[in-house]
Amino acid sequence: MITCPCCTHSFEPEAPAALGLTGRQRKLLVFIKGYLAENDGVAPTFNEMKDFLGLASKTAIHHLINELDERGAIRRIRGKTRAISIVGGSA
Repeated sequence: MITCPCCTHSFEPEAPAALGLTGRQRKLLVFIKGYLAENDGVAPTFNEMKDFLGLASKTAIHHLINELDERGAIRRIRGKTRAISIVGGSA
C-alpha cells in the first residue's frame, strides 16, 4: 500500500509485470494515476513526484517518466507541462 503525502490517499500497486517496471516506476505510476483521478486529469508536477518518492533531484523523475513513456505505461504530450495520461489499464 502506498500513501500519497499530499492528500494521504492510499493506493494499491496494480501495474502489470508484463511492462517490466521497476518498483520505483510502479510506485510513481500508481501515484500519477491517483493524482490524475483526484485532480480532474491534471498531472502532478515534477516537484510533487520527486517529493513523493523522496528523491533529491528532478532529473531522476525525468528519467523515470521517460522510462514509463517508453514502456507504454503513460503517454506524454511533448512541449506541454503536466500533460501525462495513463495508457489503458497500466496502473
